[in-house]
Parts: sequence; C-alpha cells; structure tokens
Amino acid sequence: MSKLLFVYDINPYQYIIVKYYYCQVRKKTFSKQYFEKKEITKSDVTSILDYVKPMVMYRISGVVNSSTDSLIIAQFISVLVTGLYTNYMMIVTAAQTLIRTGFSMITASIGRMINVADKEAVYKSFTNIINIGFIISFIAVVNFMGFVNGFVHVWAGPDSVLPTSTVLLLAINLYLTINSMPLVVYREATGCFVIRRYIPLIGAFINIGLSLALVVEFKIEGVLAATAVARILTYFWSDPNAVIVHFFNRKILWYFVKYFVNAVCVFTLGYIYMYAMVDVSGVSELLLKTLILIVVQLAMLALLNRPLVVKMVENWRK
Repeated sequence: MSKLLFVYDINPYQYIIVKYYYCQVRKKTFSKQYFEKKEITKSDVTSILDYVKPMVMYRISGVVNSSTDSLIIAQFISVLVTGLYTNYMMIVTAAQTLIRTGFSMITASIGRMINVADKEAVYKSFTNIINIGFIISFIAVVNFMGFVNGFVHVWAGPDSVLPTSTVLLLAINLYLTINSMPLVVYREATGCFVIRRYIPLIGAFINIGLSLALVVEFKIEGVLAATAVARILTYFWSDPNAVIVHFFNRKILWYFVKYFVNAVCVFTLGYIYMYAMVDVSGVSELLLKTLILIVVQLAMLALLNRPLVVKMVENWRK
C-alpha cells in the first residue's frame, strides 16, 4: 500500500529524478556484471573464425547458385530468353522465400531444444520436420508443374510459355531446394556446417563449370541441369550425412528412401498435371481446372501421409 501511495503522491519532477537515479545505478551494476573488459585470446579468435568461415562459404555459394544462371543465359543465349526465364523464376523465388521464412523461424527453438532436451526428443522433432518438408515440397512442386504454364499463358501470353522440359528442370531444382531447408535449419542449429566446410565452394565451381559446358549445346536446359547436378553432388548427400550421421549417430538410409518415394509421387502427379493444364486459354478455365486438381492432390497427399493426417484430426477434435 505504501508503494502505491508513493507512486500516486510523487510529482512528475521527483519521478524523473528518481527514475534517472535508478537507471544510473542499474547501468553501473549491469556494466560491472556483463561489460567487464577482457582480453580476447588467440584461441577465442580461432574458435570464432572456425564458425564464421563456413557460414561465409555457404552464403557465397548461395549467391552463386541463385544468381549465375540468369547471367549465363543472358550472355550465351539471349536477353529475350532471360526475360522469359525471369518470369518463371519470380514465381519460384516467391515460393522459396515464403517456405524458407517459415523454416528459419524455428531455428532458434530447435537450438534451444538441442541444449535442454535429450537427443531422442531432438531426433523425433527432426524426423517430424523432415516429413513436413516432404509434404511442403509435394504441394509446392506439384502445383508449380501443373499451374505455372497456364498462369504464364494467361498472364503474359502464349509466347512467354517455356517448354515442358524447362519447367521440369525448374521443378527439380525447386524440389531439391525445398527439401534441403529442414536440413539447413538443423545444420545451423547444431553447428554441423563446420563439417565439410568446403562443400559450398565445390558446389559453386561445379555449377559454373557445368553451366558453361552445357549452355552452348543444350541452351537453358543445360544451365538448369547443371544447377541440379551441382546440388545433387554436394548438398544432397552432404547435409543429411552431417546432421543424421555425425550429429544424431543414426543410419541415413531411411531419409533417402523417403526422399525418392516422395520424388516419384511428386513428379508423376506433376507430369499428369502439366498435360491436364496444357490447353488452358482463359482465367475461368484456369480456376476450374485448378480447383479440380487441388482436390485430387489433397486426396493423394492424405493417402501418402495417412498417419500424420489421422494424428492432426485427433488433435483437432480434442
């Protein structure tokens, strides 16, 4: 009660003086506790650099993989083809950014779980997030394959539509990228990026080298195929190995089995979607076929992930 009376009886000038004095005392106390000057030892610098260097390499590799394709296409094919490619990449980049943002939001939570929970619980959460990644890649890639040409046809005209082979290669790169995102979250949360730290640079060199070798003969398909091959030869096997084998000390076969089974389902259904949407010529027809194919897709997704769907329904009923 005395504290409440003090708060109401004090005038504004006294409050400012008391608040200033209180802040100064807290500042000095906080400074003594947390800002004591200490010399950085050589081992501290080495430890920091051991983590910074691999992160820089991953960032450089990411920029190279996402930016060099359009530059090579513009230089060796034409600016017109680059413009058509950019129309598709705008859709791909939007999907990747949205999905990557969702996964990056859980990195801190996973890092905290790794520090406070037992490894079995962390591994269980890892398998759940991997399964969620497979579901997201299923939805994103199948819809991309089925709807992107119809959307571009209605939006930019029939002359802006790329061949089926190009769309398929874009979908393969999208599939590889999305399914690598859960692994990237755990790679960064666990510090596994220090393992095989030169893999990103190797991937960048493979990407550029293969793109330059294939662009003259196979045009845009050669550049996209080079990007996919570079990912498969580096990140595709390196990230699962670093997280599953080195951190969790588990067998890795189950991951690749699920990966390929999901890939077969995705590209089989996606290929059917591509031919179902090939004659779209207007907005109403695009919307009608989109609605029908989404219903079919959700039914297939529920059948492939029946245990997860049953669990979600049970939680919803509770």
